[in-house]
Amino acid sequence: VEVLDAAGLTQLIGATGDTPVPAWQHLLGLWALPAGSITVDPAGPCTPASAGDVHCVQGRAKLGSLLALDRPQLLRLQDGDASAWALLLGADSRKLRLRIGTRTFDLDRVLLQSRWTGDYAGLWRGPAMLGKPPRMGDAGPAVDWLRQRLAAGAPGTAYDDALRAHVTTLQDARGLPADGIAGPLTLMALADDPPGPRLLRKGAADAIRKHVEALGGRFPTALQTAVDDVSRRGSTPLVVADGAHVLGVVELKDVVKGGIKARFAELRRM
Repeated sequence: VEVLDAAGLTQLIGATGDTPVPAWQHLLGLWALPAGSITVDPAGPCTPASAGDVHCVQGRAKLGSLLALDRPQLLRLQDGDASAWALLLGADSRKLRLRIGTRTFDLDRVLLQSRWTGDYAGLWRGPAMLGKPPRMGDAGPAVDWLRQRLAAGAPGTAYDDALRAHVTTLQDARGLPADGIAGPLTLMALADDPPGPRLLRKGAADAIRKHVEALGGRFPTALQTAVDDVSRRGSTPLVVADGAHVLGVVELKDVVKGGIKARFAELRRM
């Protein structure tokens, strides 16, 4: 996958246009949903076509909050007067994997932050009753579902301060705004069981192990052995995961440029 620099990103944003449709089409494909599942606003957000288990989410957020959800999302990028919608597909400690139009590429996180407006849009799947997020004082199936997911009290009880405290704890643990309000991002984090696309992750073994286990996955013993073998060879092991599933290890070999030893010797004589 190519790595795009600032000039390339500027050119791509200018050539793509502001329509979110290609990004939505690709996201629907990742979720294995038909095109008629949602209607798309030209400004970016979507609306479910029916009162089913498909829910739309949009707003402004920090990158860390969206990465914590571990689902592909649409990000609106701005470069001068031009803008375009990118689909977030993956991340490591330094770069993000994005798709604009039909082009998939990696982008430095700092560069992304300088072009991202903070606007995002996406979708998730969960019970139809969650189409209207529950609020403090509410009671009913949506609040009962919230209590069940958080193991927070008996069903039939209203959304009270005790439940709000459980919601706040979950939000804090998942890197979401910890306000105790079960908004769309919080519900999306809780409705984490349905199969669907995850962000492709690449990073150090310890970081990927923590990520995989937090999603209920397992870090195979054989993979840890492969990581140790790469380290013993003097290379850098990077582990790749798709959600809770570990895909394998990438070996990065350190290459010493020609003449570098002579240069070090010269510097030591100075």
